[in-house]
Amino acid sequence: TVKFTLTPADMNATVFLDSKKIINGISSEEIFLNPGENIFTCKVMAQNGINSTDYDIRINRLGKVISYGIKGADTVQLRSKEISLGDTMNISAENDAIYEFVDWVLRDSATGTIDTVNRYKTFVTLKSGEAIVYARYKLTSHEIYVSLDGCTLKDSIASDYPHGTKIILTAEPKPGYRFYSWSGGSNGSSSELSKEDSMEITLNRETAYYAKCIPIRDTLTLAIDPPEAGTVEELVSVNPPGNEFNRGQTVTLTANPKAGYQFVNWGGDASGTAPTMEIKMEGNKTITAKFKPKEYTLYVESDYGSGNPVPCYDPSLNGPLTVSHGVSYPLPAVASCDYKAWGSTCDYPGVGEGVPTYRYNFENWSLKPVKAGTKDDKYYTITEDNATLTANYSVGSEPINCEKY
Repeated sequence: TVKFTLTPADMNATVFLDSKKIINGISSEEIFLNPGENIFTCKVMAQNGINSTDYDIRINRLGKVISYGIKGADTVQLRSKEISLGDTMNISAENDAIYEFVDWVLRDSATGTIDTVNRYKTFVTLKSGEAIVYARYKLTSHEIYVSLDGCTLKDSIASDYPHGTKIILTAEPKPGYRFYSWSGGSNGSSSELSKEDSMEITLNRETAYYAKCIPIRDTLTLAIDPPEAGTVEELVSVNPPGNEFNRGQTVTLTANPKAGYQFVNWGGDASGTAPTMEIKMEGNKTITAKFKPKEYTLYVESDYGSGNPVPCYDPSLNGPLTVSHGVSYPLPAVASCDYKAWGSTCDYPGVGEGVPTYRYNFENWSLKPVKAGTKDDKYYTITEDNATLTANYSVGSEPINCEKY
């Protein structure tokens, strides 16, 4: 708290403090002080009740008078001090956090002289009964430093501002970046101030501010079609590795089909049939690598020895057929058959020559080359290369029937 005792030079004048009358020479009631600077208005009214002068009195939290002077003027009148005519008084001025000393002013040169030693110190010599000297102040200017990482500043700012100035700092992320935080402080200290890209500040000291914008991270999701072709880790290489990338970063994808499969194309947020492709991350992406089993040509034939085709074998069973890698197919259904061998003869009783009929007996299926795949009694599976599936027959040495021509 603080108490004021205000005594005008003219004891017939009336003094008011913040519109409350104060009896001359008697202290006011206690007044609570707020943090920082407190400003009070003192009005001195002449005896006639008409003429008056307003003063600002500025007091800090500790009760120290920072300055006082005519309201609306950037001047501060020194408190009274009695000296003899012709004597010289040494007076000094000091800056504080809010006001900066400018110079000394003698209101009436006939009352004395000022001998300035330096900006803050001067000698005053009294020439008449009263000399009024003013120390002129202005609001202190504070420098502001702004550094940017991945951002630009929306509006330009000056290098310094008067004490108490309010300004708005707005950071704008560069392409591919997003705003992260404002931080800053004074006297070498720094702490996070705001997560909002726009921040209002009040300049009451030299301060440095730091706006940080960080790269936008986009997610790359990969899938395999069909799933049985393998896993993403097995079939697709990503360079640089990972599934999160900076906005605008280029990523190379390479499809590596495993044995028995072939790459078909890219789908989802990408397209193309080349196994290697580049994508530019401009948002989250989902890309599918499509594969299919390899396809082989299968030839089907019959044989009853020395590469001879079976004459009664159903030719519609012959290929070529297109078969997929690793898929099990049922063996064609064939049976033994009888064939009338025109052009051959047999002894027909009572006639002489007749037409013989021979029995072709189905024995088994064989697969060549053997490395091309596997076969059992019911199914065959191709896993390596084009192949030939042969229906093997045996033929009786004697006809099973003889008909006359």
